[in-house]
Amino acid sequence: MKRIPMITATLVLALVAVCLTTGCSNKRKLADPRSLKNDPQSLAVIINGIPVTWEAVDRRGRAFLQDEKTFNHLAFAPEKEAEALDHFRRRAVKIEVMRNLLLAEARQQRIVVTEQDRQTALARLAPLMARRNWTTNDFFTRSPLGPEQTHAEFEESLYIDKLLFEKVLRTVSATTDEIAAATAELARQRPDAKPKPAEIRQFVNRSKARQAVNAYYRKLVAGATIQCAFPDLVFEEVMAAE
Repeated sequence: MKRIPMITATLVLALVAVCLTTGCSNKRKLADPRSLKNDPQSLAVIINGIPVTWEAVDRRGRAFLQDEKTFNHLAFAPEKEAEALDHFRRRAVKIEVMRNLLLAEARQQRIVVTEQDRQTALARLAPLMARRNWTTNDFFTRSPLGPEQTHAEFEESLYIDKLLFEKVLRTVSATTDEIAAATAELARQRPDAKPKPAEIRQFVNRSKARQAVNAYYRKLVAGATIQCAFPDLVFEEVMAAE
């Protein structure tokens, strides 16, 4: 079955933005998401004892927000900016938990990345960057995190993608009965639709892959110790870019 690039594309979006954060009072303690004065070194989340600072989460949150404004034309009233930023900071925390847990699992499973894996990921990156009139080289050189950290996080994403392929996606495949059921359901919902069998197979495969990856991830979450500044966050899904 064709590999589905889930993590690389998501982390791409987390690496293109500006950094702005202030604060001064709760260094090395859990941050208060409602406060405008969190110390940059206060903690947004602790994953199996590994701390992630408010500064890092704020940087990613603002990255997502700026991307939405610039490339998806997100618009909102000025008084709604804090609410929007809160949403994207929460997404950033989920990204950090996902990165840490899956990368740790990749190391434990002794996942090996080849040069071919690297070149394949770069080829997948190209059309994502083309949407913003960037080259793959621009991705590394224009990231506000700097080339060194950007390269490091891109490399991490290769190990995570390889882990998910080796441990989950390699064995996912639509059965004849599942394809028949999906075809019948589509015919019921959209009688005028004329999808090709290959398209239905691809749809079922993607659905099964997403379910399998999320089930795998939930097991990692269940075995982890996570302390989060956003106590209502639930870590049930791998943050996959469509």
